Amino acid sequence: NTGFLGWLQPMLPGRLLSQLYFSAGVDYVGNLGFIAVMKYVPGLIVAAAMLLGPFVACLEGLVAGVEKFPDAWTLLGASVITMGSLSIAIDSQHQSMTVKLSTNETT
Repeated sequence: NTGFLGWLQPMLPGRLLSQLYFSAGVDYVGNLGFIAVMKYVPGLIVAAAMLLGPFVACLEGLVAGVEKFPDAWTLLGASVITMGSLSIAIDSQHQSMTVKLSTNETT
């Protein structure tokens, strides 16, 4: 019995070291990857990938056999995020016009 805070045990059967690895190491490197890829792809695609990350991870767990099928709330949330991303992507395809404003100063 390790209790409610048993994951804080730093010994190997505990989960503190793996929790620190996944929260600090993997998350940090993943976020740096998202930032680095923004040099090559539009920010909208990176934002959609970040928003859909938890749902894709759930599907990967389902394929690996370690996760149960997503419930209705998860599917609804993923649908809302997908529809929002699609509507923004479609809207961003319209050409916008940039107007340069000049100041005519008389001195």
